[in-house]
Amino acid sequence: MRSFDCLYFRKGDFANALVSSGISPLEIRSVEVYTSDLSEDEALECVHDIAQYVPDAPITGMSCDGFFYNCEPFTKGTLIHVIASKSCTALSSVFENISGRQIHALATDLAANGFGQGSSYVCCMTAGFTRNCELVEELNEHCPDITIFGGVALRHGRQGDAYFSESFVFDRSGAYHDAIILTAFCGEKLQAQTACAVGFDLIGETYTITKSEGTVIAEVNGTESRQWFARMMEIDSEGMSGERLARVMSRFPAVIQDVCGGQTLGLPVTIGPDGRPCVPGVMLKDNLKFRVGYFSPERSEQDLCGLADALEVQPAESLFAMCCVWRRDVFSDDNDSHKTALLGFRSNHLSGPYVGGEFSHISTGNVFQTGSLAVLELAESERYIASIDRRCFHRKPISDPDIIRICNTILKKESDSAFRNQQKLLRQIIEQENMLSETLFVERNTEHWNIEKFLYDNERQKFNKLCLISVERSIQISHYIGRENYIAFLRKTLSEVTDFLSQERLDASLRLYVSDLNSFFIVANDSMTQEDFMNAMRMMFVKFNKISIKDNIVCFCSFYLVLNDTDLLENARLVMNDPKNSLKRFVIFEKGEEENTKFEDSMSALAAVSWAIEHDGVEPFFQPIYDNVAGCTHKFESLMRIRDQNGRLWFPNQFLPVSKEFRLYSPISCAMINKVFDLFENRKESVSINLSAIDISAPEVVRMIFDRIEKLKHPENFIFEILESEGFSDQNILTGFIQKVREHHVKLAIDDFGSGYSNLLEIIKMRPDIIKIDGEIIKNLLNDPMNRQLMDVIIYMSNVFNVDLVAEYAESEELQTFLMSKGIRYSQGYYFSKPIPYDQIDAYLESEKKMKISLEAAGKVRKTEEEARAKYLGTGTGGKASEGASGAGAQGAGNAGAGKDGADGVVIPDINVSAAEFLRSMRLAAGKAPEGGAAPRAAAGGTAGSSAEGKAPAAGEAPAAGK
Repeated sequence: MRSFDCLYFRKGDFANALVSSGISPLEIRSVEVYTSDLSEDEALECVHDIAQYVPDAPITGMSCDGFFYNCEPFTKGTLIHVIASKSCTALSSVFENISGRQIHALATDLAANGFGQGSSYVCCMTAGFTRNCELVEELNEHCPDITIFGGVALRHGRQGDAYFSESFVFDRSGAYHDAIILTAFCGEKLQAQTACAVGFDLIGETYTITKSEGTVIAEVNGTESRQWFARMMEIDSEGMSGERLARVMSRFPAVIQDVCGGQTLGLPVTIGPDGRPCVPGVMLKDNLKFRVGYFSPERSEQDLCGLADALEVQPAESLFAMCCVWRRDVFSDDNDSHKTALLGFRSNHLSGPYVGGEFSHISTGNVFQTGSLAVLELAESERYIASIDRRCFHRKPISDPDIIRICNTILKKESDSAFRNQQKLLRQIIEQENMLSETLFVERNTEHWNIEKFLYDNERQKFNKLCLISVERSIQISHYIGRENYIAFLRKTLSEVTDFLSQERLDASLRLYVSDLNSFFIVANDSMTQEDFMNAMRMMFVKFNKISIKDNIVCFCSFYLVLNDTDLLENARLVMNDPKNSLKRFVIFEKGEEENTKFEDSMSALAAVSWAIEHDGVEPFFQPIYDNVAGCTHKFESLMRIRDQNGRLWFPNQFLPVSKEFRLYSPISCAMINKVFDLFENRKESVSINLSAIDISAPEVVRMIFDRIEKLKHPENFIFEILESEGFSDQNILTGFIQKVREHHVKLAIDDFGSGYSNLLEIIKMRPDIIKIDGEIIKNLLNDPMNRQLMDVIIYMSNVFNVDLVAEYAESEELQTFLMSKGIRYSQGYYFSKPIPYDQIDAYLESEKKMKISLEAAGKVRKTEEEARAKYLGTGTGGKASEGASGAGAQGAGNAGAGKDGADGVVIPDINVSAAEFLRSMRLAAGKAPEGGAAPRAAAGGTAGSSAEGKAPAAGEAPAAGK
């Protein structure tokens, strides 16, 4: 599925946009037109212009009061939204003269004739209809699982009821003033989700509209509505202009509760032409219960963040929005915070019209709302939107004195009521009284100075020393003892800290601030020396590093000091979150080049990963795995590299950490796995692919893997290496994956065996074909008796479980000779070769073959074939223990019954040269070769740490990093 939005000011604009999009007109399923300045005839001309290029798809539209295009608001113009798909279908229907119809009959008609068979999403446009909320409730009874998304048309430049009554919707056939246009989308793969943000809190008691006249509120609680609103809000209607009065009242909607499946509906209250309060566009009923709402900046920010969270977790190939014009006007007064909030979606190019009400779908069903920002996501594949910038949602406090006064008035009246269960909410909102005073600087839970106060003070006092004190595992503690108890404990602790500073006579030089419920910090400026500050914090650490909560529950605090810096709090948080400090509880940070270099390296790696994803920059390398019995190489391990735009080769330890941090790991992992399948699906050699817990836990990666496996001619030539030391949050995922792999005859290997803590259990559960011994065990074999004993245990276990062993980190002739003496079947490491590009594999194998022939021709014979085989079978692990063999005899029986075939069906050749002699001769003949060279050996004297490719393990790369 694809979509695009474009602006339309004159004929030809749509044609140009269509060409630029690269979408075929035959793939277009729907075109939606939203205009704020076209007349009905002009709108139909626009439709006819579009129809020249889109002859078959539905073209529908409606009038609106402006729109935003790519997050930029427009008051005049026309916005076109196009949806294209190769698999789904769309059908539009028009229902005219609907205002006089009975709601149940109308809903039945819409469901039967407008929603279509098998539809999963319906776009709804209405004009001149005032009972949308009732209609949605009825539609939920007929088709609760179909997502409805759309809006109510408005007429730009009109006032009062004409704002709605003169609006229109239109399609190819004409324009309509009292109608609903539905466009139903149907497709097996089509997914439709919506999310919305409102932004108002409820204040005041519950009141009743005792008399209504259409859209006019005639009486409230038996009192004439003008008098009631004037008394309730203490509004001086004669002292304000009409426009000013409307702006102020729009901040306080009448909120109807328990509509549309238990939801709340905020109705904008304004002043009608006759001076009475009214709700344009909504037909009211007598005895309707409502409460006064308040559009608060804080609640709006919370709702927008919730909207962003919902959008980012759902698949989305098309994104479109409906924003209530009322919401736009309210928040445009707050330092144009509406426009700023839209910028949070700029990386997703969000567009949409300003409408009189919004249809959307939430967990309880479809709803109709006013005052919201509703966003629709459509997808036919597992693609996700770019990250939303939540910093743009932050709103400054309200400073309008009339709004603050009205809010305070309503709160004071409510504080006199008998509704005790609302007292907490009232206390929170009554803080509006002192919004421009110190209240703004107090953290409400702890009643201590907050970050805003710190920033304010820092401008004047220039703090240059800070100690961030973090309550370790605060979230778990809060969950265990309860939030209220945790806040009480934190307040008590802060009080004790304040008393301690006073007792030590430090309160004049130090200031305490609360950053959140997990941490607080203490700062100082030049009035205190660095030495005195550090001594004071050491005393604090002694006093407060361990704090008793109650009974046997204690918590620990960690201290992070930042000295001689300007970005104190930011750097303290960086130090706190740095993994290298995870085991420290008193850390001192002084800014230096090292931190800057580390950040720059991280950003460079992120740029390289992003470029590699977009430009096919993932590049597999392959390291040979030498068969000590067959005397040749017939297996390779695949290892991931990426190339950036400058051609630089990056290694896993340089880019995998940042790819995981920024959630880019799965794309490069999929690219790597796909390329290895492509390169080896027609080769006779085997290849191993490293799979991490992230891979196996990601549904899209697992689906891709099995899609490829099912098409392989020889799946037995592929091996999945699963990292033994990497944990799985759900072991059932790993068990299910292994079971399915077995069904497809792909082999399994445990990587880094010996590095984890549950080795024996892992072998029993996984039943691997191969065990790769951890490099830390191998590389110290010659010098560490304990490692040799551990090796003997692993050899014994491999015989018991009938699996082959691979020794990584084979770096030297002495170590390789030792491994062969132990009967290890396979060796891998720089002694044989560094990882090489795919195009050098054949040269490597040919070089290995020629070297063997050369040695045999020279007459360097040390053992007969039978002796070579006897040595392997007599010393242990390469072969499989035969039935009836036990103890040392089981090792001696290694490949008994296997004939001349070794593991994996590889025929052991008739060689009379020992592997050690063969490899020694190859080293002398090949000379030194850099990584990427095809010589089947490591550079003389080369080690993993000194290789040209960067600091990497001798076995190629640390599989713990992924590929």
